[in-house]
Amino acid sequence: MRQLLIKEPGGPLLLPAAFSQFEEPLALILAHNRAFNPDHDCCFGYLNCFRGISHVDAYRGLSLQWHGDQLQGLRRDWAYKPDWTYICSSALPTTLLEQGFDLCEAQQRWELGEPIDLYSYFAAQARDACRYRSTPFEIQLLSPYIVHAASPALVARTAAVVRACDRATQVSRLVARDLLGSRGGA
Repeated sequence: MRQLLIKEPGGPLLLPAAFSQFEEPLALILAHNRAFNPDHDCCFGYLNCFRGISHVDAYRGLSLQWHGDQLQGLRRDWAYKPDWTYICSSALPTTLLEQGFDLCEAQQRWELGEPIDLYSYFAAQARDACRYRSTPFEIQLLSPYIVHAASPALVARTAAVVRACDRATQVSRLVARDLLGSRGGA
C-alpha cells in the first residue's frame, strides 16, 4: 500500500481494520510528530506499508541506494517543505550513516551549471564504521539530511515495513475514510 491518506489536517487517525497491526506504531509516530512538528495540525498523514515475504530481489518501495528523503539538491532554500517521515520494520531495518559528507566539489560544479548526482557522492564517501542499522521495530525519523538506505534481504523472510509521513499537501486520492465507510477508525 502506498500513499494511503490516514489523517487530514486537524483530524484524527483513520486506520482501516486491515491495517490495525500498525495502530500502535502509528500512534507513537503521531504523538511524536504532534509534539515536535509545529505544522502537525495543518498536515495530511500518509501510510506506506509492505507486508509479506521479502525476497532478495523484491521491491518493497524502499531504495537500496544511499539517499536523503526528499533531498532537494544543493539549493539553499526549499522548493517545498520536506515531510516528517518515519519508518519502522519488523525484519529489514533501515541502515543509516552517522557521518558528515564533503559536498564542496558538488556545490562548485552545481554553481557552474553542471549536472550532479548527490547520491554518488554519498556512496563514494560512505564509511562502514559509520553505518548504523536500526533494530527491528525501532522507529526512525528520516529527513533530507539523514542519509540512509533500505537493508537488502539476504534471504527470503517475512517482513512488515511501515513508513508514515506528515505532509503539507494532499497527494493521494486513496483516503482511509473511503475504505472505512461508515465503520469509523480502528
